[in-house]
Amino acid sequence: MFAVYAYVRRRVPFLAAASAFVFPAATLAVFYAYEGRAYALLFASAPLALLAWQRAVERPTDPLRLALLTGPCVSVPSRIS
Repeated sequence: MFAVYAYVRRRVPFLAAASAFVFPAATLAVFYAYEGRAYALLFASAPLALLAWQRAVERPTDPLRLALLTGPCVSVPSRIS
């Protein structure tokens, strides 16, 4: 959930980012993540992939850009299989 906060905080004020941080915990998705199924991996890796993509796009000259773009490429197939 910290990745959701970091992603949203780059675009909006603190209060909106804090609301985005709390929102996933307030939904029924938490119960599915608790059961230990693949939903937990999806719930955890989707925000990380989104954050890595955002940082790679916003910093095109960053030497770590290739590593940041590798994050979504690795996490998406891990959620599908």
